[in-house]
Amino acid sequence: MKDNLINYKELQHYDIINVFDGFKYNKIGDNDILIDESGGFKYLILINNKPGFNLFKKNSYIEVPWNNVDKIGRGTVVIDFDEEDLNKFNDN
Repeated sequence: MKDNLINYKELQHYDIINVFDGFKYNKIGDNDILIDESGGFKYLILINNKPGFNLFKKNSYIEVPWNNVDKIGRGTVVIDFDEEDLNKFNDN
């Protein structure tokens, strides 16, 4: 196996960090990855776990296009996006 390949079992433990605002999301395994029909990564579906009072709030999710993934490093997935520019949706 080549050195630059990562299996999903290992990737699911990587932290997600947004360099746009410095926020650290949960691990990949706590979120979802949407894959297109050809097997390519399309979106990261992130749980919006930003601080705030959310006792009665539904879960909200953020769709991050895969082209906003800057780098997959050692234990970290670096993304770059402005949350205001992305599609957000609530869990029903």
